[in-house]
Amino acid sequence: MMKKNKNLVLILSLIAALSFIVNCGEDFDVTLKATSLELNEQCPMTIDEYTRLDNTETHPGKIFQYNYTLTTEDAGVLNTDPKSLGDQIKQQSLMVVKTNADLQIFRDNEVTLVYVYNKLDGSEFFRFEILPEEYK
Repeated sequence: MMKKNKNLVLILSLIAALSFIVNCGEDFDVTLKATSLELNEQCPMTIDEYTRLDNTETHPGKIFQYNYTLTTEDAGVLNTDPKSLGDQIKQQSLMVVKTNADLQIFRDNEVTLVYVYNKLDGSEFFRFEILPEEYK
């Protein structure tokens, strides 16, 4: 349903490029923050016909959060059970996290990924986390 387009490649490429700034003595949360700031310069970013990446943020403990908006008013999408849709998107996202070479730095550093999807009115529709034990 939510097929990602070339902007997803841009996001992954930015993450990969920023992986080179990691210093051995540097706290990885600093690297995550730099990654978030770099991505946020590209936002808002249309991901597909239904989704916009508004921004990213980081939280202590190696947590990287993506904040999306569902840009459709399509009743077929918005009347979908949020948990069911969230579970479906989580499985797709988990496969990307497990297999995409650009996300190796997240896997190597056991980053928790949080995905928040909001409606056009700003209210939260669903959220999910991908924990290191899920992608290892």
